[in-house]
Amino acid sequence: MNDKKFNISNTYHALSLLILCSSELWAGNVPTSELSTSALLPQQFLMGGSISVAIKNETNFFLKSNGTYDLSGEMEFLEEIEALKKWAESRGEASSSDVPHFSGSPSIEYEISHLFPSHVRPVVGTTPPRPGPNCFNWALMDAKILDGQRLVSPEEWTASLQLYCKPRLVSQGERPEPGDLMAMRFSEGNNTFTEIHGAVFIGKTVSTKNGLSESQPYQISLFSSVAALYNIDQTDGCLAADLDYPKHCLSFVNYYDCNRKHRVKNGDFDKLKAFLDSTNIQKFMNSAGESGKLPARFEDLVKIIARLRLLRINDPLIKNLRDGMVQSFLGHLEYFRCESYGLLLEG
Repeated sequence: MNDKKFNISNTYHALSLLILCSSELWAGNVPTSELSTSALLPQQFLMGGSISVAIKNETNFFLKSNGTYDLSGEMEFLEEIEALKKWAESRGEASSSDVPHFSGSPSIEYEISHLFPSHVRPVVGTTPPRPGPNCFNWALMDAKILDGQRLVSPEEWTASLQLYCKPRLVSQGERPEPGDLMAMRFSEGNNTFTEIHGAVFIGKTVSTKNGLSESQPYQISLFSSVAALYNIDQTDGCLAADLDYPKHCLSFVNYYDCNRKHRVKNGDFDKLKAFLDSTNIQKFMNSAGESGKLPARFEDLVKIIARLRLLRINDPLIKNLRDGMVQSFLGHLEYFRCESYGLLLEG
């Protein structure tokens, strides 16, 4: 197929390689807002501790204590249990009243799967049916901003946070709360950044999907492990920063409260939603793995992208979201191209 015929951006062609690996280091400098310098949160608030996460039978998650049992370890354990309950509450659900009982054993183990939000519980521990669904998609699904598994570009991720969420102002005394979306970012200087990874903050643990690959599961991991995996700067002020991040941070984490009351809606938003509903785009994406229909779906998606680009949007936030979605759907074109090529080789 001749891409130029459909005016598909060549700059996004690199996604054909990204979809085949688990890296999420996607470039895209985004100007940040003018906010005061980040206050310094104690590192142990996010990173310290003597707990770990264990998985049994792939989908049963347990919180475990490490080392010798003592009062400090018990308090940390109980605090994380409460954080998991608040995660469910942040999604509008009643939390469990269960309280673990300690016997003084050096090792404590408590199953936490039942504490997850109900829409998250069946997914955590599983893998997506195809390559593409990534960390940004998972975080937005958790927050009930998106309702289906698909590729989400860094541009759509950034625009969604601006449109649906409110940044936590650490310098003004706000702290991350369970259920907040986490944006892990590389500093590019001059108040710009590159998106690295998106996840859901719980406490000492996070809900995450690490990479685009269908072999990477949705999981609950220690905050410290995810921060190390993505090389997040662990010096003061970087693990919890304002948008105007400390200048010494090579990388940093911003937090967003995505309570429904913060979501921007206007005529342009309604117009974009109506267009997406008319294309039945999520059902279209979910059918990506059906063989025999890929060339037709490729053509259909090209047409959807062309129409989406022509949709008249005046509000800058909604326009950014629209443009981010275009980039996401261009990524799916690359996936369809790979699948179509595979079918030709098989046939």
